Amino acid sequence: MSRSIFPTCLLLSLILSTPLKAEDEASPTVADNTTEAAPAASGEPLVIPPRTEPSPDLSRLQELVKGNSPETEILWLESSEDRTIGLYHPQSIPEALGGIIIFPSEGTHADWPDYAHPLRLHLSDHGWQTLSVQLPPPPSLRPPERTLPVLQLLSGNGSGSTEDKATEATTSETAAATQAPATVTEPIPEPQPQSPADETDRRPERPYAERIQLLADSALQALTQRGANRIIVIGVGSGAVWASQFVKDQQDNIDSLGLIIIEPTDPTTEVSPVLANLIPELNVPIVDIYQGRPSATSAFEAEPKQRLRWARRNKLGHYMQRRLSPRYADWEKQERWLSQQVDGLIRRHILEPLQETEVEEEMVQDDAKTEQGPGRITPNRPNPI
Repeated sequence: MSRSIFPTCLLLSLILSTPLKAEDEASPTVADNTTEAAPAASGEPLVIPPRTEPSPDLSRLQELVKGNSPETEILWLESSEDRTIGLYHPQSIPEALGGIIIFPSEGTHADWPDYAHPLRLHLSDHGWQTLSVQLPPPPSLRPPERTLPVLQLLSGNGSGSTEDKATEATTSETAAATQAPATVTEPIPEPQPQSPADETDRRPERPYAERIQLLADSALQALTQRGANRIIVIGVGSGAVWASQFVKDQQDNIDSLGLIIIEPTDPTTEVSPVLANLIPELNVPIVDIYQGRPSATSAFEAEPKQRLRWARRNKLGHYMQRRLSPRYADWEKQERWLSQQVDGLIRRHILEPLQETEVEEEMVQDDAKTEQGPGRITPNRPNPI
């Protein structure tokens, strides 16, 4: 008797526990659906936090610089948006010729071995204060919008054709409309005013071009505080565009200013200045340097020749272009030779015109001081008989 009761009780317990288990499994799904639908029901938009870009490894760069050039001083350049480092190297003579700001190219750093490292050390040996700026990483580009052919291709790869999917969607919408109960319209709540904290959180990010110019202003301030009365700006690769924009903004504020662009390229950011529009607006000595061989193809020489045509079309007498052909297979000798060439171009085409302008301005100031205004006392002269 007991043996027959035990299986019966076990069977009843399994049957009764099955609905309870199904109900427990269904309850989280209902809660999740309610939670997901809550923002839509309340009318508040779903705020997606902005994507944060990884910052460069500045500590590793500092260790690299300290190991290679102990005399280099690491300066922190700050703005309202960014905080980066600048590699400052003092001049090797008692009185500096001026200050040099170096803008490296994208994908490199302030001590990159091809241009930034040899230029900032070699030019400091010839009497210049150099400051190479570590530029912030550019924002990532947004993926392009999908065009109609791409959308049709993606829809064709799915199950069923586009017409079948459209027919199914229309049928489901019609069925849902016929089965849906009548809804009562409720008054739309008035929008609540945003608090200052919400406005701060939703403040748009400053454009990348403005961020670079703010850091460049900080670098300029650091050099002027160290007594630099002449400023030479060097831009390498995409840094040539940012250097040209900086010179355009500061050419009315700095008396002695010059620009050197080396192998200029376009930045990868969505919005950036155009070098073709910047060069005609510059009123300072400009040296355009590019590397190439005399036997280079016309395609390779196209961009430098186009920049030269821009200068001739706008009658820029202060613009000079120079091609530097690779001379040594050893990269160390090539860098040393390149730095010597850049130093010579700075002295001949930028420093000498600036010094001549400074001498002329001093002569004008001296003449203005020696001249006396109305009512000046003239020395007594003998009256002719």
